[in-house]
Amino acid sequence: AASYAAGAGVQKSDVEAARWFRRAADQGMPVAQLNLGLMHAAGNGVAKDNVEALKWFEVAFRGLPAGGPRMDVARAMTDVSAKMTREQLIEAKQRQRAWQVKPEVK
Repeated sequence: AASYAAGAGVQKSDVEAARWFRRAADQGMPVAQLNLGLMHAAGNGVAKDNVEALKWFEVAFRGLPAGGPRMDVARAMTDVSAKMTREQLIEAKQRQRAWQVKPEVK
C-alpha cells in the first residue's frame, strides 16, 4: 500500500494505495487504519468522508500502544472532529463500535 501511495517501484496510485490500506485495515493493522483514515479525511483515492475518517482513526487509536503513533492519531481525530456536526460524530462512533476484524480467507 505504501508503495502505491509513494510511487516506490510502482506507478503512484492513491486508489490502489487505498485498496491495499483497506485490506490491511480490515485485518486489524492500526497503521493501515490510520493511513486509510487520512485518505478519507483528504479525499485521496477514496471519497472525502470525515465520518469514515474518524471511524478509522478511532479504530487505529484502540489498537496502538501509548506513545508517538497514538499521539498522531489523537491529533488527526481532533482535526477531523472539529469539522463535524454532532450527528456526524455520533455516526462515526457507531461505525467504530460496529467495526470488527475481517480476516482474509485464502
